[in-house]
Amino acid sequence: MVNNLNNIKNLTILVVDDNPQNIQLVHAILQKAGYQKIAFATSGEKALELTATLKPDLILLDIMMPKMDGYEVLQELKSNELTKEIVVIFLTAKATNEDIIEGFKLGVVDYISKPFDNEILLARVQTHLTLRYQALVIENEKHILEERVQEELKKRLQSSLKLNALYEQTNLGIAFFNKDGQFIDINSRILNLLGYSKEEILGLRVNDITHEDDLKKCKQALHEIVANDLKYLEVEKRCIKKDGSPIWLSILLTKINDSTQDGSFYIALACKDISQEVLVREELIAKNDMLVTQSRQAAIGNMVGMIAHQWRQPLGVIGMIANNIELDIALEIAIDDETLKANVDEIHKQTQYLSSTIDDFKNYFKPNKEQLSTLVSDVMEQSLNLIGHSLANYGIGVDETYNVQTKIDIFPNELMQVFINIINNSKDAIISNNIQDPTISINMFEDEKNIVVTIADNAGGIPEDALDKIGELYFSTKGTEGTGLGMHMSKNIIEKHLNGSLEWENRDKGAMFSILIPKR
Repeated sequence: MVNNLNNIKNLTILVVDDNPQNIQLVHAILQKAGYQKIAFATSGEKALELTATLKPDLILLDIMMPKMDGYEVLQELKSNELTKEIVVIFLTAKATNEDIIEGFKLGVVDYISKPFDNEILLARVQTHLTLRYQALVIENEKHILEERVQEELKKRLQSSLKLNALYEQTNLGIAFFNKDGQFIDINSRILNLLGYSKEEILGLRVNDITHEDDLKKCKQALHEIVANDLKYLEVEKRCIKKDGSPIWLSILLTKINDSTQDGSFYIALACKDISQEVLVREELIAKNDMLVTQSRQAAIGNMVGMIAHQWRQPLGVIGMIANNIELDIALEIAIDDETLKANVDEIHKQTQYLSSTIDDFKNYFKPNKEQLSTLVSDVMEQSLNLIGHSLANYGIGVDETYNVQTKIDIFPNELMQVFINIINNSKDAIISNNIQDPTISINMFEDEKNIVVTIADNAGGIPEDALDKIGELYFSTKGTEGTGLGMHMSKNIIEKHLNGSLEWENRDKGAMFSILIPKR
């Protein structure tokens, strides 16, 4: 067990994530656990380049990356004969039921949700590297055995002593049977595995010791190797031991033509007990089922938190209007029809936004959503229409400069959520720091390739120790009053859904957020 553990610690791991902090975290965890060969890539394209030269044994792959996401990387790996056997684990925050099922369909072997538990990550990595190492050992033994068996069988009459030594001393089970499935000979390794004596097994056929649920698979494999004259064919199946208990075997079948008789042949098989590996797989499937449930619960929790975050502002506006009306009634101030209609219209507008937010978040985790050709400045105007009352109530001025004429295909509601979140954060910072003459400046322009939006305030800036943490899940500068979801969600929308970038810095008397959105 110790030797195996040492062996897997020398296998190569590739970590693929567009966030360098995530890579550093995973690298530190793996290195501390004793893994020696750890490489990393910050994009799907770089991952494929590294894979071609590095040939990693296991890839920890993020799904949500710009330009080329994890699904595309996985498809490229599995479509290439040289890389299709590499073990791939998704390590991502994108963990809905649909995401997990799609990943397994494409060939991923496991799924780890961000944020992850260190012990779970190490357990999954060790499990799959152990399976990978065992597969490499079996593959190596398979090739060695194939070369030896083919060579020795052709010369069996001339070098019977050598063949007998290989036949009996190898740790693989070896047997021969004719085209009717009748055993001709069998070595002691298989006899020990199945619990039969040699006399007993020679009176049986292959189907007699095959589990009934695998009979069809066994017959199909024999038909393929005979009909297609294959050099060898590998199959996994359950056999029945003499005591009636099942055993899983990995079997390599080889067709051997009998040089002493025209058209006659027999089948050689080499096998290895993989019952423990199958047990690990079954445990992994059970863990994956649990992961699906946990991921669904996490997605629901995140969605509820995000909806609550987005609903605070419109609910506040509605509450403010209701308070104003109550105050007018208490002071017996007559409410004219125009004012009443304006209040009703505003309430209607806010409730429409609340309703649309539900639809927005319902579609947030779906990869295929319809984009609309939209002016980014129109989205900003809609955002300010929704939160303008709140800004005015605190005496916050808004300076707007728009130099954009090009419509681009975007998700307007998602971009509006980003704008509202950033502006609300500026408003909260202004209120918290009791800023005199508070102002939020919005500048929008375009070049040949991009639309650029900057949102700046004079609220004093972001604390230096928080600059590198903004955008992390559940991190907030507002203490217990913040959820840490808003900026994380905004960054995901801009980077993952709009293929753009969201950056921030302290400038002049406050913070400035810069959003870059490609025109195509």
